[in-house]
Amino acid sequence: VSDSGPLEGARIRARCADTGRSWGPEEASVVARSDGSGQFSFTPEQGGVCSIRAVHATEGTSAELVVTAGAPEVVLQISARARLTGRVRTQDGDAVVDYRLEVSSEPPRSLQVHDAGGAFTLEGLAPGPVVVSVDSSQGRASQQLVLPAGGTEDVELVVLSFGTVTGRAADDEGPVASAQVSIQADGRPVAKATTDAQGN
Repeated sequence: VSDSGPLEGARIRARCADTGRSWGPEEASVVARSDGSGQFSFTPEQGGVCSIRAVHATEGTSAELVVTAGAPEVVLQISARARLTGRVRTQDGDAVVDYRLEVSSEPPRSLQVHDAGGAFTLEGLAPGPVVVSVDSSQGRASQQLVLPAGGTEDVELVVLSFGTVTGRAADDEGPVASAQVSIQADGRPVAKATTDAQGN
């Protein structure tokens, strides 16, 4: 179903095994399609625990559910797709003309951009939290944001020129292992790392 009611023609993707686990969309087979009343059914070919999701060509993608064969009827809620727009610039304010854009949506999306103003648009994205990343000859950038269902999110990404940052995390007792380190530019995260046993 969607926010407006039952959906016909949604592809039901599933992968089944003896125990439930999360699968990427590319790993799950289409096992059924929803009918005019939004109903679907399928018989697992192997295992009795299935990870399933619904994918509709125009309405979007549902969250993944783990269900057991023979369980009561489940509802897969499809949220309206989101639109992402934005610009990529350098720290000096100049537009980055050529770059690769990646969005960690479900499924992941990527786009090779060539635009004089550094602008981009991606449509048909699954709503929810994502990381938007840019890789260019002038540097890299990334930002976390939440895509609104049925809406548009606009973002400006500022690339940092390539370089290496080194350091050590420590407290009063010595080096701190497995600490999460974030590097920011203009108040936005652009890189992340985890310290080793020596705090590096």
